[in-house]
Parts: sequence; C-alpha cells; structure tokens
Amino acid sequence: MAKLNGTQNTGTSFERTVLDEGIYDMKLVKVLGYMRDGTPQFPDPKPAVMMIWSWCDEAGNLYQDDKNQTYDLVDVLGMPRNFAYNDKSGYWKRLSEVSGFAITDATVAQTAHDFGDFILSFDDIIEVISSPDAEKPDKKGKVTAVSVEVNGVEQIGRVCKIVVKKQPGKKDPTKFFNSIGSVMQAQASQPKRPPTRPAAAPATQAAPAQSAPPARPARPAPAPAPAAQKPPTEALYDGNGEELPY
Repeated sequence: MAKLNGTQNTGTSFERTVLDEGIYDMKLVKVLGYMRDGTPQFPDPKPAVMMIWSWCDEAGNLYQDDKNQTYDLVDVLGMPRNFAYNDKSGYWKRLSEVSGFAITDATVAQTAHDFGDFILSFDDIIEVISSPDAEKPDKKGKVTAVSVEVNGVEQIGRVCKIVVKKQPGKKDPTKFFNSIGSVMQAQASQPKRPPTRPAAAPATQAAPAQSAPPARPARPAPAPAPAAQKPPTEALYDGNGEELPY
C-alpha cells in the first residue's frame, strides 16, 4: 500500500439523526477524500476531506437507534495540497486534536495517509475525485483512506470526545444540522449517553432464619419506562449547512 506522508511547507447518501448540543464519545470510522462543490462566493470546486464519526461508548461500541442505524456526524475540511503543512489549515488543526499530537511544519512528516494501492500520489487523488464515479456517473469519484497515521499511531477507529453544535441550515432554516465545535481527548468531561432500558429490579434478599415468620417485604416500585426517542432524520450537511453529495 502506498502511503502519502505529510510534507513541510515549501512555498453515498447518508441519513442521520440531528443530535442535541453537548459532548459525545465518538469513534472516527471513516476518512474520505472528495471534490467539494463551489459556492456563490468561491465557485471553483475544491478537494476536501470528510471525517465520519459515529456515536459510541467509551470502549468504542457504536450506539444504534431502533432501526439499527448508527448516529453519524461528519466533519468536512479542506484537503491540503500534497498534504503540505500550512498553519492556517483546518485539517491539520483537526488532526492534531484527534491524535493529541501537535502537527507542525517540523512534525508533519510523521503523518501518513494511505488511500489504497492505486493512489500513489496527490495527483492520483485529484484525478479520481475530479472524474465521474464508476458506480454513480452523475457524481464525482471519491477515495477512502485505509489508514491515517500520526506519529506511528492509527487514527481511524480512535475514540474522542466531540463538542457537537446544532444550528439551522442557511438555505432552509427549518432544517437543522450538526457541526463539530472541537475534538478532545477521551479523558475530558462527561459525555452524552443515549436513553437505555431501566435495569431490572434486584432480587429480594432472603430473610435470615428466625422463629417467627418474617414480615413480607414491600414490593419494589416498577422501574420507569425509558423516554421514547424520536430524533428527526435529515439529509447530511457540512459545517456550512450545504447538503453533502455522499
């Protein structure tokens, strides 16, 4: 497999739940490269990295809703050309947060991205994501990272604490989407938990032997029913409220 090391600066449709704001344990499950459409202000398409996170417990076990769907959140960041370091790059700042390792111009060579055997250079990435997708010709192609390493440590599969924000879309304020405020290491503050079934009432402890029959213990109160979770489902949006192509 070909790995694209970071360099010093030389000059599908998803359906998802809109989460409430808060801090969540989330697992980085996938990293994609794709060509992001232009905007009225910046009409030219730009290569981008999409980090896909799934809500999980501290051990990395993914939570699912009543339809066995995971709770996914995306983070769309500009792809650095040639994966060269730039101190203004949101991608390098985010990857530093994810890894807990300070990526700078001096340390960026300790990062490596592997997009599979057929991607040998940054130009190969641009060629794929600029061309029609083989399975969906009406869309551009995409590349999926099989590995993202920082300082020798694999980042795909890493569990972090995500500060999740919720805000209305720019095109349709009635539709809400999530964005990532920041990423913290796993020991940070108490994360959100999904509603769970109440634990079964404990078995009544056997009474000690005695001459007179013991008083009948009071029946434990029934455990409260869990609150029904009916999260709205929306198309997947990026941090600017733009609908994403995958």
